[in-house]
Amino acid sequence: MFKLMLVEDEPIIREGLKHYFDWKALNFTEIIEAENGQEGVTLALAEKPDLVITDISMPVLNGLEMIHQLREQLPNTLFVILTGYSDFHYAKRAIQIGGITEYLLKPLQYENSIVTIEKCSSMLLEQRKQTQEQQTIKQQLLLHEQFKASDFIRSIITEEADWMNSSYIEEINTSETCYSPFIISYIPSTTRFCVKNKHWRPIAEQVIHQVHQTFIQHNSDLKLLTYYSKNKMYGLAVYATDTIVNVEELCTCLNNQLHKMYVESGIYLFVSQSEVTTELADLQRLYKLLDLNLNQRYFVKDHYFLTTSDTTITKTSPIQLEDVERGLIKQCLQQSTDSLQQLKQLLKSKLEKAAPSSLLAYMQELMSITIRFAHKNHIQIEGVYNERLFNLSFLDEFISLDHLINRIGDWIIQLNRDYLQLYSEADHMQDDQLFKKIEQYVLEHIDQDITLQMVANRFFYNPSYLSRLFKQKLEKNYSLFQAEIRISYAQKCLQDSTYSVADVAIMCGYRSYKHFVKTFKLVTQMTPTTYRKQLGLQ
Repeated sequence: MFKLMLVEDEPIIREGLKHYFDWKALNFTEIIEAENGQEGVTLALAEKPDLVITDISMPVLNGLEMIHQLREQLPNTLFVILTGYSDFHYAKRAIQIGGITEYLLKPLQYENSIVTIEKCSSMLLEQRKQTQEQQTIKQQLLLHEQFKASDFIRSIITEEADWMNSSYIEEINTSETCYSPFIISYIPSTTRFCVKNKHWRPIAEQVIHQVHQTFIQHNSDLKLLTYYSKNKMYGLAVYATDTIVNVEELCTCLNNQLHKMYVESGIYLFVSQSEVTTELADLQRLYKLLDLNLNQRYFVKDHYFLTTSDTTITKTSPIQLEDVERGLIKQCLQQSTDSLQQLKQLLKSKLEKAAPSSLLAYMQELMSITIRFAHKNHIQIEGVYNERLFNLSFLDEFISLDHLINRIGDWIIQLNRDYLQLYSEADHMQDDQLFKKIEQYVLEHIDQDITLQMVANRFFYNPSYLSRLFKQKLEKNYSLFQAEIRISYAQKCLQDSTYSVADVAIMCGYRSYKHFVKTFKLVTQMTPTTYRKQLGLQ
């Protein structure tokens, strides 16, 4: 638990001290040694012992001088001096001056000495307890501060009527304060390893802090407030009004870092940041513009940091679906999907010439056609398909126009399938096609843990409905369905003796070797090693 340092120029005395007490019983689990005061200074600064027991009279640097050099740099370390009767007046004087906890009188008497060491151990235990309590209080205060900041931004984003009356405003708003709101959007890659759940958040915070600290001068009062909603971080940079922001260099640096992050780890982070404002009341409007501005990624390649101003957002011409596009959509929905490729090409050529602000209205019109078709033909979509379809929040999930248009095509295919299924006797064949598509999706991402929610998002289904579909049609849950696919793939990989079992586990998306072996045995009734032995491989 605690670290002890013995400083004594006599090796025999040092060795004796190491074995004189049952140090482990006294909570000292590590002992380090120094031959003189100078070596003691160097070693103590490197090792930071909890207790130092030192002789006074030593060559090079005596014990009192060593303590004097260490006292300020090791404020939590306890110092005990070894002293004989001849030097006892030095010991008493040193204790009176301060910085020394206790003394041990030579020659040591066990009963008296053990009391001193037990006292030091108790002091260290109490000191550690107080330190932990202080850290807990600091952490609670920090969390409270973060919650207040997060709740303040949430009130802006959700357009609460009284957000301008928030008490938190008094903590950040002065006549010398300005603001720059930003949004970071995390988009899981479709071809690379996906960062799970909230793991992207500390990465995003680290990047945004690092870049702002690098390119903002006079930034001692810089605050970065954050609020998370699903795959987005809504942030607010709070500066002093005399802050100088090198916008051009900041943009270039952040864009390069985000591109490098994707190349190395497959993490897509897009940042949309506004110009600086001194008006708090303007934040709600700016966040709306920033959200809309994230659509720029569909129109600019390899740009991850997207700055915005009113002029770049509002001065755009709307685009609408034309008759030929409407006709192709209805043909794909009602007759067959043979014309789908032609429709995709039309949509792409149309959108490539559009402005980011036109995308939302265009997609609303497109989705309205498909939803009206479903209602007209009594195709149930509420509770069956993902709600993200109907509020267009699925636009946040794509990286490029090709990616977006392909997924729209998938939605049209599925709606066409549901339409034809109403007039088909072979309903189970339609379900088989869905399960085969899901199986192919899992295989394409075999090194990832593809959750039911991810599958539901990919195929636009409501996760609860999709879960029921697995149980009704396959008589198994999704977890077993996925496990069987991954273990079947693992069996093929195990046939290659150049791969170890641990390698195969990682290749199939299992981060835990034990979990892989357990799942393999559940599916095949044997371990991976036994399976290899049956193949004649070791």
